[in-house]
Amino acid sequence: MSILLQNVIKRYGTQTVVQDVSLEIEQGELFVLLGPSGSGKSTLLRIIAGLTSLDSGTIYLNGRDVTNLPPQKRGTGFVFQNYSLFQHMTAAQNIAFGLEIQRVPRPERERRVAELLELIGLSDLGDRMPSQLSGGQQQRVAVARALAQQPDVLLLDEHFGALDVKIRAQIRQNLREIQQRLNVTAILVTHDQEEAFELADRIGVIDGGRLLEVGKPDKLYRQPRERFTATFLGSTNLWKAERNGKSLYIGDRQLPAPDETDHLSGQTVDMMTRPEAIDLAHKPEDLRGHVLGQGQIESISFAGAMERIVVRMYEPEQRIQVMMNLNRAREVGIHPGDEVWIGARDYYLLPLQ
Repeated sequence: MSILLQNVIKRYGTQTVVQDVSLEIEQGELFVLLGPSGSGKSTLLRIIAGLTSLDSGTIYLNGRDVTNLPPQKRGTGFVFQNYSLFQHMTAAQNIAFGLEIQRVPRPERERRVAELLELIGLSDLGDRMPSQLSGGQQQRVAVARALAQQPDVLLLDEHFGALDVKIRAQIRQNLREIQQRLNVTAILVTHDQEEAFELADRIGVIDGGRLLEVGKPDKLYRQPRERFTATFLGSTNLWKAERNGKSLYIGDRQLPAPDETDHLSGQTVDMMTRPEAIDLAHKPEDLRGHVLGQGQIESISFAGAMERIVVRMYEPEQRIQVMMNLNRAREVGIHPGDEVWIGARDYYLLPLQ
């Protein structure tokens, strides 16, 4: 076990910003803390780093109780949101700074800096000042500086935020390659779902200081336990339904209940369906999936390889979101104002909240 948090609590005055968080992270795992602004995710990261004190709880890093240790004795490397590079130092000097503080001999410092510059793909730019580097290059230098002291844990606080979309995608891939090559345990804090899905071995969803649930990205997306997770991780459609025995009832419609939701039998539930799991057709027999009812198309917008469609469903009366493959949309031949049948290829049940 690389990181173990036990009942961590942090308060500011009367406000509890981290509420009794317990978490285990394995060696070599890239774990993403995902949540909206103000959810407590950055505070939790700073608590792990020792930059923010906690009110109660325990933190173990690689089996060591570091709860009361200062940051420099915890074996962590921290990458700040704004990179915090020293503007009067070159890229190489920034990377070497912590090694100098530790009085690492010069030959060893130079060797390690050269290795890290090569690792981040900036071997020829070590003598550049931060102002001479692009945002993406500065970000890589910040990561290299955090890795220079060979930390047990790498902590990254929303450090992709200032980059444009294309550069962010490139840097994410670069970070994942570095993390896997070094087998360093990493925690990334973000509010960006795409970032979390692309990078994470596991995701922890946090809101209001509470760690709501933890799981692999695809599991959290398709089968969340919490309504907040379902609505925060992408778009979703929700229907009130009754689960009785092996069946699910939405009004007069009867569908088979998912096997893994037996614990909800006899309850009123929310049926969750992602927009891409909804199908539309002009006849019910042409639907791919279980029939949910009828509705009218209100709008269609282009979304790359998909069409984004809003349908006003008649019964129950509500608007639903649909993401349909372009080829399927052309096959069906749909237009705003058309009356269509609505089907669900995949769905999951949530306790009513």
